[in-house]
Amino acid sequence: MKPWLLFTSILLVAQTGLQGQTIVNTYDLMSPIDSIWEANIELQGTISSGNGVFTALNSGLGLGKKLTRNQQAWLIFGYNFASEQQNLIYQTGFVNLRHHSKLSKTIGLQIFIQGQFNSALLVKERNLIGFNLSRSATTKGGLAVKSAGGLFFENEVYTEGLMNLYRGNFNINLNKNINDVVINGTVYLQPDILNIVDYRLLGELAIALPVRENISLEIESAMRFDSDPHLDLLHVDFSTLIGMTINL
Repeated sequence: MKPWLLFTSILLVAQTGLQGQTIVNTYDLMSPIDSIWEANIELQGTISSGNGVFTALNSGLGLGKKLTRNQQAWLIFGYNFASEQQNLIYQTGFVNLRHHSKLSKTIGLQIFIQGQFNSALLVKERNLIGFNLSRSATTKGGLAVKSAGGLFFENEVYTEGLMNLYRGNFNINLNKNINDVVINGTVYLQPDILNIVDYRLLGELAIALPVRENISLEIESAMRFDSDPHLDLLHVDFSTLIGMTINL
């Protein structure tokens, strides 16, 4: 990436809200692989100086490779942080490795492993391994619908204590292109399969406005809900981000 593009992307973006999402929205960083490789980049952040010095950066990168006609592999990772007067407020990061197999024209199998941390939620480690069955379709009106359902094992290590359990994983993604403006909505639901009243929910809505070829300005809002948060944390987190997305 050209240095001026990275510099401009960081300077011309703004952020509000706390990055408290435990659930990672992988749809954000994946797209159809046209040839052999695909790369998607997201950059959002804030830089201020003077009487108050505040810095925040949210970044994500998705790298996809087509293995065969019906198989592809993805490596997705991200890192977010915020600091004030050089004192760290929070930092989060994740790595997700996944393999997608196409079983039919509309049905697929996804196998994934994931590792992450989130100081805002006092999570030192969150490790996942699981699978999804996915389905994709496009309506006559051009609305792309992707849905998936599956199961994963979750190991979470907190600043105090740990938790191991199995969660269901259900999600739906809606994508609509209107005059080159892309509207994207995603919902994730992840219940404890042995105690369904313990569940986590993530909803995201993003609008991408084209700036130039392969570069878009994205406005994204997200809400996270945890029915049984650990260590007396709040049930709800909300964030709004404005930043750049780059598709290579």
